[in-house]
Amino acid sequence: MAQYLPEILQRPYPRVQLHTMTIQYMKKGHPWVTADSFTARFPEDRTFLIGTNGKDTENSLLLHDPNHKQVKARVWTTKPPFVEAVKHFPDDLKNRIREAFSRREKLIQSNERDNYYLVFGEADRVPGVMVQLLGDTVLVQYYANFWYALQGFLVTAIEVALTAYFPGKKFSICLQERTFSQRSKIQKIHLSKIGKPLEAEKTIQEFGVNYKIIIDKNYDFGIYTDMSAIRKKMAPYFENAEDVLNLFSYTGAYSLFALKCGAKRTYSVDLSGKYLSWLDENIALNPDLEGLNQNIEAPVEVAVEDFLAEKKTFSFIVCDPPSASSDGKKMSTSFKSYEALLPKLVRLTKNGGHILIFLNTHNITWKKFEGQINKILDERVKRKVVIEKKFNLTDDCPRTSGFFEGDYLKGLLLKVN
Repeated sequence: MAQYLPEILQRPYPRVQLHTMTIQYMKKGHPWVTADSFTARFPEDRTFLIGTNGKDTENSLLLHDPNHKQVKARVWTTKPPFVEAVKHFPDDLKNRIREAFSRREKLIQSNERDNYYLVFGEADRVPGVMVQLLGDTVLVQYYANFWYALQGFLVTAIEVALTAYFPGKKFSICLQERTFSQRSKIQKIHLSKIGKPLEAEKTIQEFGVNYKIIIDKNYDFGIYTDMSAIRKKMAPYFENAEDVLNLFSYTGAYSLFALKCGAKRTYSVDLSGKYLSWLDENIALNPDLEGLNQNIEAPVEVAVEDFLAEKKTFSFIVCDPPSASSDGKKMSTSFKSYEALLPKLVRLTKNGGHILIFLNTHNITWKKFEGQINKILDERVKRKVVIEKKFNLTDDCPRTSGFFEGDYLKGLLLKVN
């Protein structure tokens, strides 16, 4: 494990000029300093920088990330004195992580699911770090390179919070770099008092459904925790559903939860046979759900056309496409794909049924997403369809004002008549 940085005691800390627009966004709560001509002049060998307006006014303490393609620094604090803030960085980090745990105290005590975020990056004032609890494993994912050097501080702070909020429990903790490649780089950390060996493959439960997860193979370990709170809100819709269609089903969380809530049957469509096999393993962990799901290994567009040809209809459709996907022949974005896909989904929906559609990107605003969906419904759909509800990150995945990049998950529930 990296040791405490000697530079934390090395004064003076470099003072760097920030672009006027960066300062304005920072005042509104935006926590990133993105690449521009000013960041190009930042000293590459220092982690702690003090931002200025180019004159005598200091405005921020920054954590420098020179190797990141876009985000060259992240705001640690805008409250002076900034030199003292560097000195108190270890204690401040401990306090922020404990505060993050505190915000989730009801969730910790509820035991309704084994998977949730203990720290959600910038929204919890711990920039570039996500901490997920997965049963007795704590997965720490960092999206900023400076945490590699600062991981001594980070792991200590997490261990202190775990001891306080989970007294008597032991955990395995893993650090995973999420900065450059898509390959999983798991580093197993030994905790002095509360540590236990990592069990890479294990079973966790979410709202009474068991799931297999594999932690040390790749980034997608079997369940999307940032979707959990939204899944829970679908329970009333699944209770009386006859047929639920789950498109881009991954390992089947929506299918399994729908069945658990009372849906009569689910159809799970995914291009990956690997993930559909994983879904079958998940069903085997839930014997009461066996025989109620049908897997379809095919591009979503093909499966939808087949259902239309069969004149099949569904009470509820879930469509959660990746932000960009390929059918082996061409790439497409989920935002654009709805132009052709959504009218077909409406045709597949029973009267009074629902369609839950998602967009997973911060590059498209809520206004643009909702406007595009309404345009498609107005111009290409004959039936009456209304947006009944909107869903976004919530509960253990909070959002913060002024940081639109953190508002990446957007869901619309459509009512079809």
